[in-house]
Amino acid sequence: MDISQLLKLYAAGERDFRQVKLMGASLNGLKLNGANLKGANLTGASLRGAVLKNVNLTGAILNHGDLTNALLCGTNLQAAQLGAACLNGVNLDRAKLESACLRDAGIQDANLSSAELSGADLSNANLQNTNLEGVNLENANLQGACLAGSKILFCSLKNACLDGADLTHASLMVAVLCGASFTGARLENIQFSFVNLQEARLEKAKTLDRKFGLVWQIINQKLPRRHLPEADLSDAYLEAADLSECHLEGANFTGAYLNGASLAGASLQGADLKNAYLMDANLEGACLKNVDAKGAKMVGAFLHRANLSGAKLTGAHLFGANLRNANLEKACLRGANLTRADLTRARLVDADLTGACLSGAILCGARLPMELMAL
Repeated sequence: MDISQLLKLYAAGERDFRQVKLMGASLNGLKLNGANLKGANLTGASLRGAVLKNVNLTGAILNHGDLTNALLCGTNLQAAQLGAACLNGVNLDRAKLESACLRDAGIQDANLSSAELSGADLSNANLQNTNLEGVNLENANLQGACLAGSKILFCSLKNACLDGADLTHASLMVAVLCGASFTGARLENIQFSFVNLQEARLEKAKTLDRKFGLVWQIINQKLPRRHLPEADLSDAYLEAADLSECHLEGANFTGAYLNGASLAGASLQGADLKNAYLMDANLEGACLKNVDAKGAKMVGAFLHRANLSGAKLTGAHLFGANLRNANLEKACLRGANLTRADLTRARLVDADLTGACLSGAILCGARLPMELMAL
């Protein structure tokens, strides 16, 4: 079947073109929305600017094809062969590419948002400046791939191979990199936040962003009592991390995710904890003197005997927190939520509780500000 026959049949309502052979054909600007091209052989075909939305290309052969600026939204390319294909500027939004082969493909400035690429082979592919928001790349092979300047947002790279990959200047935000391998990878000047690095293998990375490396060490190497004064851990994903008895004076934890982390006995004097997540965190006996924890989420946090004197806790969420025997003298708790918090024997002398919610709070033996004592 040649292209003229295919187009005539498509215009007549036919959609089933399985196993069609159009090797080296010129199909620029072709519109075949909803067609079934399963197993088609389009080796070396030119499909520049083609519109192939929701097309079934399962197992199709597109090696060395040119799909520059093609529109492939929702297209099924599972197990398709796209080796050395040109996909620059392509739109693969919500496309299915599980187990597809894109080895040596050029995919620069493309849109792969919400695409399914689990188990895909992207080794040595060029994904520079590509949008990978919401992509599933679990168990994918990205060995030697170029991801410089790419946007890796809300996606999973769990157990992916990124050995020798270039992620220079990439944006990694709300991404899962658990178990991913980065041997020989370039990881400098990365913009990242809320990246899960549990069990990621970064030991042999060629270059490593200092902050990225520090977060990885904290998560994967159990070394309490570290000296990390003024460390930048803003927006870091540190769930269940062990930072007990660490020296973190003046550290920046702005927006950091520390739910379930252990900071027992840690020194955090003057640290920045604005909008940090510390739900169910263990801060027993920690020194939090003069910290800025405005808007921090500390629901259920264990702050027994913690020193929070002079702390800025405006708008902090301390619902159900354990603050027994805590020192909150001269702390600012304006608008803070202390509902059901346990403040037994806590010291709140000269604390500012204007607008704070103390509904159901336990205040047995607490030393309260004069204005509350008078009530």
